[in-house]
Amino acid sequence: MKNSKLKRHLIIIALTALLSISCNLGLDTSKPLGTPSPPRNLRVSIQGNGVELMWDPVPKAIKYTVFWGSEDGEFRNLADTIQLSMKLPGLKKGQRYNFAISAWNEKGESDYSKEAVILNDYDPALAPHYLDMGKELLKRGNYLDALLYFTTAIRLDPNNPEAYNSRGRLNEKLSRFELAERDFEKARSLSSESAIINHSAGSLNSSTDGK
Repeated sequence: MKNSKLKRHLIIIALTALLSISCNLGLDTSKPLGTPSPPRNLRVSIQGNGVELMWDPVPKAIKYTVFWGSEDGEFRNLADTIQLSMKLPGLKKGQRYNFAISAWNEKGESDYSKEAVILNDYDPALAPHYLDMGKELLKRGNYLDALLYFTTAIRLDPNNPEAYNSRGRLNEKLSRFELAERDFEKARSLSSESAIINHSAGSLNSSTDGK
């Protein structure tokens, strides 16, 4: 009888030790074993008066849940799909939206994907407004929001070298030097194209005036 109690006591001690080791190793016990990994490469694009989301497939996922809201990490809306994309019509124009995706299998749900953020606007006439807003946010040191506004200005008017230069300077501040150089190179290219067009137009006008 004493040996039986001793064995049970030793088993309890061993299990407790194993649990302690797993905690110290940082093992995640918040989700059941075998749940899928979070979806990767979430892309968001403007489609008319709404947005379209696309993401890479997760092995053995049986469905996905799309989350969206207007604040970081707080999603007040969700919808399920078995596809690798979803269109969300009727979102408010000029509103910032955050998106994330989770994947499901028979064991349960994954963690959130990396968030994607977009300003829901599709009016090219508002590109200067978003550029000015980005510059103001940059002055205040609000880098992430400034990046969102510069990117929106570029999306609405992809031929404005000033917008690329502004985003390039911001990327430098964020130590994203490769992205900064891409923006600066694009700005230089657009400025050169503009100079050639203006020179050609000036030459044409001069020839016309000479006649």
